[in-house]
Amino acid sequence: MRTLHVLDHSLPKISGYSIRSHAILKNLQAAGVQVFALTSDRQGPLTLPYEDIENICYFRTNSFNFLNKIKFLKQFLTIFSTLISVHTAIIRLKPQVIHVHSPCTLGLATWLIARVHGVPILYEIRAFWEDAFNANRQQFFQWRTMLVRYLETFLCQRVDKVAVICQGLADALEKRRISPKKICIVPNGVTIPKSTQTVDFNNETGFRNHKTIGFIGSFYAYEGILLLCQAFLKSCATHQTLRLLLVGTGPEFEAVKACLATFPRQDQIHLIPAVPPDRIQEYYQRCDILVYPRLSSPLTETVTPLKPLEAIAQKKPILFSNVGGLLELIPNPLPDSIFAPGDVEQLTVAIEKWLNNPMHYQEWAETTYQHIQRTRQWSEMVKRYLPEYAALGV
Repeated sequence: MRTLHVLDHSLPKISGYSIRSHAILKNLQAAGVQVFALTSDRQGPLTLPYEDIENICYFRTNSFNFLNKIKFLKQFLTIFSTLISVHTAIIRLKPQVIHVHSPCTLGLATWLIARVHGVPILYEIRAFWEDAFNANRQQFFQWRTMLVRYLETFLCQRVDKVAVICQGLADALEKRRISPKKICIVPNGVTIPKSTQTVDFNNETGFRNHKTIGFIGSFYAYEGILLLCQAFLKSCATHQTLRLLLVGTGPEFEAVKACLATFPRQDQIHLIPAVPPDRIQEYYQRCDILVYPRLSSPLTETVTPLKPLEAIAQKKPILFSNVGGLLELIPNPLPDSIFAPGDVEQLTVAIEKWLNNPMHYQEWAETTYQHIQRTRQWSEMVKRYLPEYAALGV
């Protein structure tokens, strides 16, 4: 079985999107599927026509650099360049099925050219585009929201299959009158590390013999990282040995950095930009607990994130806000580990309860790790694609 995956971007750019994509490709390959990937012009300036990353071949799309600076042309250029690249890839690779991943602009371009060549297509949605824009505080006019919503619905009605990452997205599509028979759910998964033995991290961070609260992920407004900073400052008033470790980058990085700069004791905080995937485990190990203070928005109420699963795969307890995506993702959470989104006081209380009984939270993490190990490994998750490919006549 030969598949072509059309992606917005991929490794070596680090994001939840690229990490999920690479995990899918690697595990499909291990399951006997021949996989090729093609990224859009959003990958960045073309340096090589393709890259081999852990035996996965990523073909690249050339961008119209001199025109991309014209904002209103950017999306049209992405669609046009994707059309050309997918056309070339179909002729060269002769895929039996095309698996295109959101956003819908890639889906529309791929659908158009796939129909010309008669190749079946599966479209995967990880989040609705308009929700992502609004959650990131980007200006998204009502007419544009309506247009994007219409285009995505139009696309879902016409592709052969639609995959989503959670039940919330499936329910939303059914409300748009997309047949449930057309929809399959392939949740986020994890690769359980071979070893969770603690790495000596003290020389780099200077956090020896302290309780460390962590956040590892993308710095978007909807993640609520500024809320975590405020709660941490309140907790430090009674817990002088508490430490905060933030790892990642994104649109809110500078705002978080400015917030942390006002803290009276800089030795209690550590802000680290994005790190390579092969070093992430070290930073997880250094944390005693991970916090996911997502704010409430259509995106966070619908979409399940990847990072909490990574934390549990490291046998780390978590605290999280009770938004829909997190509630769907986390099995049997401790009641005291949940707090209202946007509520600094409730998050501060949740931190206090953890500090008073950390072993109780660690026992939950150990039990939940066993559940994740049985049900959420990528090697099992990707098997959900196989019958969908087969239904397309592959």
